[in-house]
Amino acid sequence: MQTGVLRVLRATAASWWRHKELRRTGQTGQAQRLERETVLRDLGYLRQAAALPHAHAICGEGGTFLHLGWTTVSTFAPIERFPLAALAVACGTPFIDIRPVTDVIAFANLPRVARDGSVDPEPWGPGRSVSLSMNVQPQPDRPDPTVIAVQNDAFRKLACLGVPPAQPIQGRMHVTRALVEAGDGFMAEAVKATGEFATFEPENDPEGWHDFGAVEIRGETVFWKIDLYEADSDFRYGAETPDNPATTMRVLTIMLARDW
Repeated sequence: MQTGVLRVLRATAASWWRHKELRRTGQTGQAQRLERETVLRDLGYLRQAAALPHAHAICGEGGTFLHLGWTTVSTFAPIERFPLAALAVACGTPFIDIRPVTDVIAFANLPRVARDGSVDPEPWGPGRSVSLSMNVQPQPDRPDPTVIAVQNDAFRKLACLGVPPAQPIQGRMHVTRALVEAGDGFMAEAVKATGEFATFEPENDPEGWHDFGAVEIRGETVFWKIDLYEADSDFRYGAETPDNPATTMRVLTIMLARDW
């Protein structure tokens, strides 16, 4: 089982677009180091999932969340495309699936389960069991990735190129020290290239948010990313409605790939 877990984690880390981009540009050592760090981090998450009594995974229209006490690991993909959460569930972490029901009759006929996990042959006794259908809660609408992508593009062009957006967008731009110290106009070129970036594909933009990219400046790979925060949280909490610019604060970070 341990060998299989490592195989999945290594394959997942190697498939990351950022790591593949480093390998493509000849920075194999950097890619290998980041992949090892990713595998070690994910192994730590799996240990927490096995050790914490209230750890659980939940999958709905908004994506998949692996709750580990004070830590939550999430993605907008379903659990079938989230290997870390799938491994945790395979190792015994409780899983809650709240995606929309497509076969209502089959769902209504699900067996009632007793508190010890066994099927209750007499489900009509008070307090003995609870119907799964009683615990389905309507989920909020998933943010529109197309709207978020348009807003992220507009903010990036505003921050990097000075192009005014069609509507007010809050945010700030951060450039790492290494980029500033590169000198000789390197930072200005990186900022301009970031603003002009438009090569978004499923491989480097799986969620369709236009929130990450890589550009080449004088043979050096430069990464940029946009993080979305709740506007009044002092950058402590992610945006609850990331497609609403009035309540979302954006942070554009531009860095050398080796700083990632």
